[in-house]
Amino acid sequence: MYRAPTDKAEAEYVVHQVERMIGGTSYFSLDSGRVEDDGVTEARSFADFAVLYRLNAQAKLLEEAFDRSGIPYQTAGATPLAEQPPLRAVLALLWLAEVPGSRLHWRRVLLEGAGAASEGELSRFLAQFSAAGAGDEPPLPAGKRPARTLNLVRALAAARHAAVAERVRTAAEGWAALRGRGYDDAELERLARLQRRAAAARAGMREFLTAAALQSETDRYDERADRVALMSLHAAKGLEFPVVFMVGCEEGLLPYRPPHRAADPIDPAEERRLFYVGMTRARHRLILTHASRRLLFGQRLENRISRFVTDIETALREAGQAPRRPHQAKPEDLQLPLF
Repeated sequence: MYRAPTDKAEAEYVVHQVERMIGGTSYFSLDSGRVEDDGVTEARSFADFAVLYRLNAQAKLLEEAFDRSGIPYQTAGATPLAEQPPLRAVLALLWLAEVPGSRLHWRRVLLEGAGAASEGELSRFLAQFSAAGAGDEPPLPAGKRPARTLNLVRALAAARHAAVAERVRTAAEGWAALRGRGYDDAELERLARLQRRAAAARAGMREFLTAAALQSETDRYDERADRVALMSLHAAKGLEFPVVFMVGCEEGLLPYRPPHRAADPIDPAEERRLFYVGMTRARHRLILTHASRRLLFGQRLENRISRFVTDIETALREAGQAPRRPHQAKPEDLQLPLF
């Protein structure tokens, strides 16, 4: 069992433990102190790990933490990030900067959003574009959506030596201008997630776009993918993993009591069965986590640890919490003076 001070710290703990059991996903893991070279490395792959939660709303912070770490994951029951608006169009613009002749991506950026081109304009543009070539200006009237989109694509292509995150930001600003309106809160959140992935990208734009397209946030769990599985307790029925994290083991979450129906009785027997389902998904190691403070559905919660956890025999539990970091004196500079 692990007690975290906040829900964000809980998500970071899960990521750090996966890194620790894997042995670190990069030299940065060791250099930064996220993973210590203590010889505790286990022979595990990313597919050996599952993170289970009671509510799909809990997945957001976990996804953000995994995005920052660069650890591959799949979220069962979620629409792929690359297919969500406005990322679908932003990524299509970036693809066109790499592959100007992609008719699929031209359709996405010309037929979606306010002020979209008609099928006739699209057909004429594609015919003229193919005849003229990517390096020549197709004879289109000024101000038409295809011409403005082409100018944006060329600007993105010209900036191919810029950082991936910078080009993503340029594409997002350009798409807002093309469709004639800014982004709402939900769209800004998706763009922020894409920016975090772009900031963590170690390779070039083509590799980043390929990785975004292959990110397996699908309705169905793909057991063949070497990715950490994020899924609800309901979705985990029938599956097993060597290592399972169950997050949010708190009163109000597990057992669940909807905040807008706080006075309604819950079915503790059914919730206990669900808790048991989650526990028995683990073949070798089970980590139960809870947070002292949590933000959920816009409400700040301070939930007690779940009754289901405290019911487990004391002899079977191993408790832990975030350790206080001791102050470390800065090592002296060992470089010899020149003079």
